[in-house]
Amino acid sequence: MFGRSFASSVCDEIAEMIQGLATPVPVKLKLLPIFQNMYHSAETATRVRQLCITLLPSHPAEDFVLIALHTLTKLATSALLGTIPQIELLLGYMKRDPRSLIKQKALRDLDTLAQKSPHMWDKQHVIELWEAVYGADDEELQICGFIVMNTLAHSVAVLHLQRNGLIWRNADELCYHTNPSIASLSCGVFSCLPSKAISDDQREELTSALESAFLLCAVSSPPDGRAKPLKLVLSSLVQVATKWPGLTTRFSQLLADMLPSCNLDICLFVIRCLSVLSGINCEGVRKSLLVPDLTKIVETAQKTETDNANEIVVTVAALLLRINQSEHKSHEKFTASLQPWFDSQVACVSGWVAYRLAREAAQQGYHELAFGILSKLTNMVSSVRLVYWMRGITKVCSAESMLLKPTSLESLKKVLPDSIAALYEGVTEIKDAFTLILWPLTRKSVIGIGQTTTNYQKKTT
Repeated sequence: MFGRSFASSVCDEIAEMIQGLATPVPVKLKLLPIFQNMYHSAETATRVRQLCITLLPSHPAEDFVLIALHTLTKLATSALLGTIPQIELLLGYMKRDPRSLIKQKALRDLDTLAQKSPHMWDKQHVIELWEAVYGADDEELQICGFIVMNTLAHSVAVLHLQRNGLIWRNADELCYHTNPSIASLSCGVFSCLPSKAISDDQREELTSALESAFLLCAVSSPPDGRAKPLKLVLSSLVQVATKWPGLTTRFSQLLADMLPSCNLDICLFVIRCLSVLSGINCEGVRKSLLVPDLTKIVETAQKTETDNANEIVVTVAALLLRINQSEHKSHEKFTASLQPWFDSQVACVSGWVAYRLAREAAQQGYHELAFGILSKLTNMVSSVRLVYWMRGITKVCSAESMLLKPTSLESLKKVLPDSIAALYEGVTEIKDAFTLILWPLTRKSVIGIGQTTTNYQKKTT
């Protein structure tokens, strides 16, 4: 609402109040955050920055320094001016100020600058940050620092890490740290380095460190505190496997061996990781994984009625579809091997979960399996728009499944007209569903779940 002229006119008055001796300190603390919104002109932003930097030595109180540093960081990210001086200012407080709270705040602001302007960081900034974080005695400070390093590693600033030989000297101590957060963040930094910057010995060292960090995060930490480190380690595993697909079998074997001993929350993350790894090297995952272990996890999740039970069912289904796809080249054999398991799951899960199972099957090309599930769900929806949608995608899956059955050119010619007709009908139904989105449904067009099929079919026939 207020633009450049208002910010420029009020800047001097606020500055005078903050500098005045008569202004109480609580009032100054409330006035300081106003400066972070004065980024409309380069001149005003520069004046505000100079004022805040001038006030820092004369107001060393912890509350004042915290608010002033955060205000300067917000101003630097909004005005795109003074980013490099702000990085140097925060690094200076990180190294020289003895107060732990100010160091943590400086690191959080550095993380903000790393997210907003990673290209403004140079090699010296990265070295200073690494030395300060590595030499910190407080583990909380190390965690905050490695969060910043992880952010930089996932950006263009990774080039500075690549050329910094100091980082690898501390790899053993950091990646094998007893704190799961520090170990996972350290592994995340090293896994982001380009493959050409990692030698064979360093690759083996990184692989062993990732395996150790995974075991630490999956076993030794309390359940409520290990989700984020574990997800970071699994993400690092995927990054390393993408660079070196030959490691997929090794990682898959490790994850598969841990599945029976993990609780259900951890199993969900591990199965998701296995599903991603199967997209990199499906054969390696299939050799390492036992299907009975996956189905047993689903049964356990449904018996305990956990919050993640539905997610586990869908994730296991996606993984089974992928690993069996490489085992059975024939669609008929593949569908026959999984049809009983899918039928049992559809019978005991909600309609939305069953729809997600059908969607997973259709996305991976097994339309006959998806058609069998969707044909049961068409009668369970609660509006005309959803009836059109379900009928449309059911007919599309039916058309696609017709084309998978022929084994010769003559048999393909026989089913091709029926497949084209079903596909055309399905596309028409889907178009009708989107047309109803543009015309909001009235109360009369909303049909209850119990009477959807009967009433709607009577009207259409």
